[in-house]
Amino acid sequence: MRNQLSDPSWKRGPTGPTHSDHWIDADVREADLYDVDGPSVTQAEQTDGEVLVTIREGWLCQRDGCDAETIVDHVYAYDDIDSDVQTQLEDHFGVTGVELYERCGENLTIVDHDGEHPYVGIECGDETVGYLAPQWSEKDEAYGGCNGTVDEATRLGI
Repeated sequence: MRNQLSDPSWKRGPTGPTHSDHWIDADVREADLYDVDGPSVTQAEQTDGEVLVTIREGWLCQRDGCDAETIVDHVYAYDDIDSDVQTQLEDHFGVTGVELYERCGENLTIVDHDGEHPYVGIECGDETVGYLAPQWSEKDEAYGGCNGTVDEATRLGI
């Protein structure tokens, strides 16, 4: 029989949030609920080239009665597309400049996710082209709700 007093693992308790943390699990992402939008002025100014789209991901605190969330904005730029794919897009949509960027942004689709950020492609006829990672991302931290107010029983998972 194992002696609990000599085995320090019993003191660790359950893994998970402490009393001052939100329980926001990246694996419990609001799957496929992405907000696809244009960039803020600040985001556009920080991006090299023309912005195609901003994709916002959100994670909600999993505790009852808490509405805290973490938001990440991923900003994608037209200039990050290979030049041969840019030519293909110009031919397909038949426009250039701002109108082309708008058409590309309207036809974006999320094709992959590496756990950190989504990759997007542009629907061009029967194929998806221009596999793109975000040029940069910014994250809001979670505030409010249960933060710092969870009782001891909740913290211990009992």
